[in-house]
Amino acid sequence: MLDRVVVAIALAWATGIILARWSPSVTACAIAGAGLLVLAGALRIGRRAEPARVVAVLAIVAAGAGWTTLRGHHVSAHHVSRFLGDRQLARVTGRIVTPPLTRPAQRGRFASYSHEAPMTTAILDVGTIMFEARFVPCTGRLRLKIAEAEHRLRAGMRIEATGWLAPFAAPDNPGTPDIRPLMRRRGIEGRLTLPLRANWRPLGSPPHVMAWRHALQSRVANALRDGMVPDAPRLALLDTILLGRRGSDPGAADDDFRRVGLAHVLSISGAHLGILLGIVWIGAQWVTGRPRITAACMLIALALFLLVVPWRVPIARAAIMSGLLGAAYGSGRRIEARTTLLVAALIILIWRPMELFEAGFQLSFGAVAGLLLFTNRARPDPFEAALDPRGHWTHRRPMIAALWRYGWFNLVAFAVTLPVAAYHFQRISPFAVVVTMAALPLVSIVLGLGYTKIALGLAYPSVGAALAAPLEGATDLLLALVSRGAALPGASLELQRAPPVTWVVATLALILIALGTRPLRHRKSWIAAMIACAAWLVVSAAPARLPLDRVGAVDPPPFRLDMLAVGDGSCYVLRLARAPRRRPFVLMFDCGSQDDLNLANRTVVPALRHLGIARIDLLMLSHADLDHYGGTLDLIDAVPVELVVMPSHLQAEANRDDASAAAFLLQSLRARRARITRADRGWQRAIGASILDLLWPPRDLDARRRNDTSLVLRVRTAGRRVMLNGDIQNDAITRLLDLEDDLRADVCDLPHHGSFVDTSPRWLDAVNPRVVLQSCGRGRMDRDRWAPWLSSRGIRRYATARHGMVTVVIDRHGDVATKTFRRE
Repeated sequence: MLDRVVVAIALAWATGIILARWSPSVTACAIAGAGLLVLAGALRIGRRAEPARVVAVLAIVAAGAGWTTLRGHHVSAHHVSRFLGDRQLARVTGRIVTPPLTRPAQRGRFASYSHEAPMTTAILDVGTIMFEARFVPCTGRLRLKIAEAEHRLRAGMRIEATGWLAPFAAPDNPGTPDIRPLMRRRGIEGRLTLPLRANWRPLGSPPHVMAWRHALQSRVANALRDGMVPDAPRLALLDTILLGRRGSDPGAADDDFRRVGLAHVLSISGAHLGILLGIVWIGAQWVTGRPRITAACMLIALALFLLVVPWRVPIARAAIMSGLLGAAYGSGRRIEARTTLLVAALIILIWRPMELFEAGFQLSFGAVAGLLLFTNRARPDPFEAALDPRGHWTHRRPMIAALWRYGWFNLVAFAVTLPVAAYHFQRISPFAVVVTMAALPLVSIVLGLGYTKIALGLAYPSVGAALAAPLEGATDLLLALVSRGAALPGASLELQRAPPVTWVVATLALILIALGTRPLRHRKSWIAAMIACAAWLVVSAAPARLPLDRVGAVDPPPFRLDMLAVGDGSCYVLRLARAPRRRPFVLMFDCGSQDDLNLANRTVVPALRHLGIARIDLLMLSHADLDHYGGTLDLIDAVPVELVVMPSHLQAEANRDDASAAAFLLQSLRARRARITRADRGWQRAIGASILDLLWPPRDLDARRRNDTSLVLRVRTAGRRVMLNGDIQNDAITRLLDLEDDLRADVCDLPHHGSFVDTSPRWLDAVNPRVVLQSCGRGRMDRDRWAPWLSSRGIRRYATARHGMVTVVIDRHGDVATKTFRRE
């Protein structure tokens, strides 16, 4: 009876949260809920139990909708969102509500060549904001970012900060996730960026409880690291899976865990807490043998664990369930696991209603619910002979049967979470079950050794340090296993876009039917359900994998250029038509950014996937500046590249300095067995009806600046010309003009991301374009000198800082069409 009541309340509350987006107001929900409660009471008095229950459930739905509207949609007059508009300098006061995280400013294969200082981030609960020269009350939260490492900042501290206030930006490229709805659900409205540590000051010490908690967290972190070899990837992984500290970045290991479907290991969840409490339970039961003392030890360990790790939904769910089960065990009462799961879900949804739409909430509760539903009711156990009539193991093949059950548990968790993961992350890991089965014992060993090392290290540091070597060995084995799994062909299948909600619901329904049928007793039904599930997965997911621009179309345009928005950097994707019904030739000109060395994983690869590009025929790197090739290695690891073309000067710089980023680029390309060729002025290639040629630089060029060695590529197609200029500056422009080549082009990009130099007017007159492209960050648009020159000549300009990705298409008649990903 209790189960049914809890199920009804939880489902009704969740329904109210879903319906909140259509609720007219908090007042209307309150009136409806109160009226329904009165009606339910009247029906109950009249002994009409069933109608009373239905009306009571509807009242809970109204209450859930009203509460969600109040928490998530109601905006007060002093809410911080009302002060967000264009990027502006602002001064705010507030309290730090999350532990500050200090992490490297850059990721990617070339992150070690970045000179940017580590950055610190935290969530700031705003109290006041400076408006019209005076502080006014303000509510809401901001994401605080300090562009330097700041170790003085503490959770609970009240501060005054001066920085750049701005809303979260919309995506600039297709395939890039829009973080605005996610942040809005978490109550974070915008970001406050502080260029320097000096831009903030404390307004008081944090509360004593917060200070004590921080001291405890520092002691625990030191106990973990005591005796460990300072290996960055290993320590970063241990910090993440044992303490939930994401400050140190595990780098490539983080991507490997995600590729093989083990991303949940990197977030502290119920598995971590279960292993810790299991160790405590075994130890306390062995020492005392008394349930009440054992339960008390478990609850104390749970409280200490919550003081050390950050509070997140999986932790809250596991903590509530563990607390209820521990209390029941100590009191001698029995509580069903599914009841505690529903109570935990209800508590979290009352606390934070918008968590219902979070991937973490859905995956966490979905996996546990699937295990509770299907591990006992529909166990596909072909070794039932190994069980006696009471369900206990006999001496016949217990190990094989145990392995079967272990595999079944992993299969259930994978199958139940598959549609949800595909919807939120647009990724499916086919080998997740196998890799998880192999990795989970290692994860358990790492967690067991790690928590034991911390506990012993706090009391006896020398004893804790003795566990450093076995912990390092287990961690290295785990990293090696995940790395091997991520390197398998097809380890991760990327979807071009999120599948529709109907696909998720229908696929989940088919999976539940397949899991709920015993394969041996209802073999035909089970096989039919599995075939239907597989067919639905293939058929319904197929449209999402079709390219948007009909790559295999009968008559594709002769030329298409997509200028991706990568900040202060450049990445141009050119598609040149070949024979009908043949895939267009794909050329990428540069792949780098000064703002983000991880642009390939974050921006370029998702955009290529969304555009339907699965292969690059020619990757042309203009010159030896990192902001033009910083994403090359990550790109080649994700997308096949047939040929890499670079100027002789880039190879010469790599040969001069073995420690340079250019040398690392060439060494890494050769290690990947990439085809590399040099190209300089005079290089030419015909692709279908298009002709590519390089106008600059000569091989014997003696340039004083690296920018002047940039490749200048010209494409002639359908009677039009397109020119990409790299970073050429005064010297290169002057010499190029002296060669008296015909530099006219219908479309070109502004050299060096739009930098204006002395020779820029002469260059503009010689090229005389109709359309100019500018790949740049927002800062360059604030100090723009090109505007009067372009407007006086009637030249249209498209800048990634304003328009996001820009597309230029030239049809077979020579007509030039442009399209931007977002409006200015």
